[in-house]
Amino acid sequence: MLEVRGRPHRLRRLCLAVLSGTTLAVATAWGTGTAMATQAPAHPQRSCGIPITVHWHGRTYHLHNYGRFGIYPEKGHRVPVNQPAVARCKAPTGAKSSGPLNYRGGPLELNPRVYLDFFGSQWNSDSNGVEQYMQSYFQGVGTQPQDNWSTIMTQYTDSNGNAPSFGGSVLGGVWVDTSQQSPSNASDAQLQAEAQAAANHFGVSGPDVDIFVLSPSGTHPGGFNTPGGGFCAYHGFNGNVAYTNQPYVLDLGGSCGANSVRNQLDGFSITAGHEYAEAVTDPEPASGYVASDGSEIGDLCAWQNLFALQLSTGSFATQPLWSNQVNGCAQSGGSRSTGQITGINRLCVDVRSSNTSNGTPIQIWTCNGTGAQSWTVASDDSLQALGKCMDVTFGGTSDGTKVQLWDCNRTGSQVWRQGANGSLVNPQSGKCLDDPGSSTSPGTQLQIWDCNGTNAQDWTLP
Repeated sequence: MLEVRGRPHRLRRLCLAVLSGTTLAVATAWGTGTAMATQAPAHPQRSCGIPITVHWHGRTYHLHNYGRFGIYPEKGHRVPVNQPAVARCKAPTGAKSSGPLNYRGGPLELNPRVYLDFFGSQWNSDSNGVEQYMQSYFQGVGTQPQDNWSTIMTQYTDSNGNAPSFGGSVLGGVWVDTSQQSPSNASDAQLQAEAQAAANHFGVSGPDVDIFVLSPSGTHPGGFNTPGGGFCAYHGFNGNVAYTNQPYVLDLGGSCGANSVRNQLDGFSITAGHEYAEAVTDPEPASGYVASDGSEIGDLCAWQNLFALQLSTGSFATQPLWSNQVNGCAQSGGSRSTGQITGINRLCVDVRSSNTSNGTPIQIWTCNGTGAQSWTVASDDSLQALGKCMDVTFGGTSDGTKVQLWDCNRTGSQVWRQGANGSLVNPQSGKCLDDPGSSTSPGTQLQIWDCNGTNAQDWTLP
């Protein structure tokens, strides 16, 4: 038997209860993906896995190597998004796909459970707070109503019409495997064996399980941070469970996302979120939802429009996901919620005099519970009230351009995305929704201004 040892005091601090038998509350799916007409058998890609035998720290593992999928490239690098172990299982060659995702008949993670395996005794000396950051991130992912990002995936259904559901945290457990040092250059086979060791440790199996093997700083799992690497993370399937090779991306700094949105740990949540979403929608690659060129739900939106996702456990840098419903990259799935948007002194964002005419000023006003202050955060990143959208006048990009109500038209002047410090960013102008001079006077019309992190730009969404 493999002896799996950790440090008891660290495990008391870090381990969460393993919820291997817990079923998440079912959320209502808000659409269906684009499915192929032919339904594949239960394990359509079984022949795409190469049987391997791995002798790993006193135990022998009989696994199947399927290859690398959802490969997240370093910024500025071009690498194939998937590298199947069997050449004939590669996606057709041709132009890079821009969607849609097509269903290939395999399983989805209907009740996703993420298990974190901090692999190696070197984690004892990590001083950057990565362990806590990753735990907090996955504790928040799946928790409603804050996580409206994961719900993008509820449009994708399996052959029985079932979709992934998110009714609580997806984090199933945490293990700091200090029984050995993580190898300097762990091979794919070793990473797959470590993922299986983690699954055995947690006592879990099945298509809902996603094991993250997190390697410590200074290591090169799967060739990460080597001259021939060019990637930040990837996911795969070992014949039993889905797993992710999550290197210590901070070692590559900005090339893997550090300081892209909030701080130096941004790259961990950006790349981990990418691989998590791809494991949910394609846990046994490539039998789930895949584009014509082999791209998955995260690949089609990699490094695009990064934003701060506000979860119940904090704010985390995140990338959009591909949505068949909007035929593009989305930051949220459906209407997240409806209610008041509040700013300084908890004054409300308000449509002046409840007037629904185009050009009506958007202002701050004492909160009063009327429809003029009831805003819906929509799937196309618009903010809607009284059947119309918050709009930058004439699509302006200059400081001081006023904000108004206008017919919804899906243009850049009506896109508002959450940014750092509670800001609402209009990407077309690169500026933030702003309360002029941090005014507390009801009736002050809102504007756009250079994002500056002040309380004039700190908004609380419903």
